[in-house]
Amino acid sequence: MHIAKIEFGFYHSEDGATTRMHFNFFAKSRTAKEGDWEAADPTSKNLALIYFGDAEGWWNMVSEKSGVKQILAMLEFEFVTGIRSLWHLSTPDPVALVYDVPKLPFQLGNFGDGGQWAQPGLRFNWKVIGI
Repeated sequence: MHIAKIEFGFYHSEDGATTRMHFNFFAKSRTAKEGDWEAADPTSKNLALIYFGDAEGWWNMVSEKSGVKQILAMLEFEFVTGIRSLWHLSTPDPVALVYDVPKLPFQLGNFGDGGQWAQPGLRFNWKVIGI
């Protein structure tokens, strides 16, 4: 079992508030495209419940429809029929959708990062901080 520790950060441009949380991502191999994730500490668990509606679940990597970039999704459960976005207002259950994954985060020595914007004035960032 391989573990990658990923840091997620939320920045709100209107008041300058920044929130950081750490999650552990588990995979059976270094080239896995899915697996389990959980909050790495009690503070991150509480923050995850606020932002994601859940503090553990299933992660999945897929290619964007255009094939230009990879997408890392944090889901509440294994969800094989599609990806739902954290800020997509029509979805009943919030999940995180993270863009610009250069390679699988479990490849040894690859410390990737990425992010996306969301309304109103939110910036969502992620980076691999340990494998």
